[in-house]
Amino acid sequence: MRSWRMKKQPDFEKIFYDYFQGIPQRRSYELRFGTSNLLHDVVILASLLHDSRFSLKNLKRNKNKITIKLERDMWESGTDPFFYINSELIVENVLKILWEFEGSVPEKSSFLEILDIKLQYKDDSYKEYSFILFGDDWSLQLNISTDCPCVKIQDISNPAPHIVK
Repeated sequence: MRSWRMKKQPDFEKIFYDYFQGIPQRRSYELRFGTSNLLHDVVILASLLHDSRFSLKNLKRNKNKITIKLERDMWESGTDPFFYINSELIVENVLKILWEFEGSVPEKSSFLEILDIKLQYKDDSYKEYSFILFGDDWSLQLNISTDCPCVKIQDISNPAPHIVK
């Protein structure tokens, strides 16, 4: 039996850098819920958030909106020197927040590093998404209503080069 092989697959790294690479600049990116782009958007948002840092004191809740002020490395710029930028991760229509920590809960001023994200339906009712941020020894699950969900990152400062000491 002969197996079918794809001759050429899309190169995600090329697509990512073709879109983002260049002069480091402020960016915003939003998940496009209800479209065939959603899962691709999650991968791109994960790439933008990878290695971002935030402290618990910089997580704010205003009714059903969560805003996390963070510092993110600008992997997308592909430049030398390497840049970082201050950003906000904004999640709207949040119904529930669930933290998990291995060990003790860190101090409010401690920094947590985002290693990955995930988006899935919470259960078979399809009425809520679970948007999950992961670190080495923690996770933050935000259950979001499927009615008008919003997850976006917005840069709020100018890029600055990392200073190596």
